[in-house]
Amino acid sequence: MHMPNPDKIPAPLISLFADRVHQLETHAGIDSLFYSADAPGDPPEGSKHVKCLEWLRRINKEYEKPLDVFGSLIESYVEYEPVKDEIEFFGESISRSVDDPRLVLKEQLTQMLLKYGLKYSEGGYIRKDGVNFTKHVGSEAIVGKTSVSDIKKSEIHSKTNNNLSKIFISHASADEKVVRKVVDLLEAMGVNSQQIFCSSLEGYGIKPGANFLETIKDELNSNSMVLFVLSDNFYNSRVCLCEMGAAWVLSKHCVPIVVPPFKFEDIEGVIPLTQGIAVNDKYKLNSLKETIEDKLAISVVNSNIWESKRDKNIDELNSLIASYEARKKQHEQRKKKQEQQNIDYALARTEGGAVVLKSTSEPEHFVCPNCKTKEDKNYILQSFNRVWGTMTCPNKACNSTFEIYEAEEADPRFF
Repeated sequence: MHMPNPDKIPAPLISLFADRVHQLETHAGIDSLFYSADAPGDPPEGSKHVKCLEWLRRINKEYEKPLDVFGSLIESYVEYEPVKDEIEFFGESISRSVDDPRLVLKEQLTQMLLKYGLKYSEGGYIRKDGVNFTKHVGSEAIVGKTSVSDIKKSEIHSKTNNNLSKIFISHASADEKVVRKVVDLLEAMGVNSQQIFCSSLEGYGIKPGANFLETIKDELNSNSMVLFVLSDNFYNSRVCLCEMGAAWVLSKHCVPIVVPPFKFEDIEGVIPLTQGIAVNDKYKLNSLKETIEDKLAISVVNSNIWESKRDKNIDELNSLIASYEARKKQHEQRKKKQEQQNIDYALARTEGGAVVLKSTSEPEHFVCPNCKTKEDKNYILQSFNRVWGTMTCPNKACNSTFEIYEAEEADPRFF
């Protein structure tokens, strides 16, 4: 009877390693990783994910002690130490290890090894729990110690529960109406109101008498997912920008939600772009729902109920967005007009002998000096298309005319 090799890499470990490493490394990086671990043969054909799976299966098939090779493969991930970072939050320095995919993989590998009675020791060694390990390197055999103290407690007792408990909505108070719709969508997904923190909405934010900044810091420091509701208003808010930096350091999961007419390419700062969604994109909202169900471990809402509420909120959001876009267009028009008003002018005499105000910057043009003096407005002189080069002020209350060109310069074709 054929007995399974107890030193083989368990299939779930193969799957976990391939699923994560193909997202972290390039093709060249994967090749280098496996070559350094003395993996057999040439790199398998296919995608990075397929390459990892096939090479690991080949190790299991061709090596007497596949775990020796696997120990070398995971060494850089299990012994990875996350980067320390600091952020200034209203004068107070907040420091913590930044969560990143390599740290997640480190924790998952450690826990998966323990599940199969295996333990990792520094240097790329894997042994069965309570048994001396022997790792073969070429013709030499390296024997390891068996004491539990050889393995860091943080690797043995790393947390197994990655679920989040709350959602923190980072937003500008000027976007309160849109944020209300975001909260409605979250509740339609099955999120309990007690699991949502939103400072602008009564019942979801800061309790009366509580310190605003302390509450914000406490909520950000909790086991929460952070949703950034991004708009021009967000980037004009000092508090929002502080929340962005602090959340990047402290939170486990951040999702940027873009509110049109704000666009993904307008995003600045440390917010990751890969997880972003538009607030009125129903397919992305479906994906967000699945993520929240997984991260908060909440019950799945009936799809018909969810889609009905989702579409209703999207319709209301689109109406709000339309008004946002109209206001932004008006703002840009006013800004452009103001810029035109701010152009510098100097008195000048035209070739036709008229005294006008001439622009000192490009494009060159003339404005009515009378209206500029009386109303401080720039009425650009418009041509009557006459051969004598006469221009008139467009202000009907003024209607002054100015000879811009000399008569002899008129085009003879008009005579």
